[in-house]
Amino acid sequence: MPEYLNRLQNAVKEAVESAGMELDKKPFNPHITLARKWDGQKLFSSDELRKASEAKVDKPSFSISEIILYQTHLDRIPKYEAVKKWILKETAEGEK
Repeated sequence: MPEYLNRLQNAVKEAVESAGMELDKKPFNPHITLARKWDGQKLFSSDELRKASEAKVDKPSFSISEIILYQTHLDRIPKYEAVKKWILKETAEGEK
């Protein structure tokens, strides 16, 4: 995992703890959450996602090896159900 992700996770952890809260005890696993509370009643707007991705922010480079689509069940345990998994192939340069 890139060092900047470790630094980011540590900064978040320190901020959460200084606010008197506690993080999950599970190991840190970098991920991106999209449409977590989307209930399917309204169309998901790819325009909004595109606008967010074009924001003028520092965009570090990173590699990923897989994409997993999860469904969240807030009322049960386990909360997360893997629905689909895509394994990404390496390119000729060795990047994913």
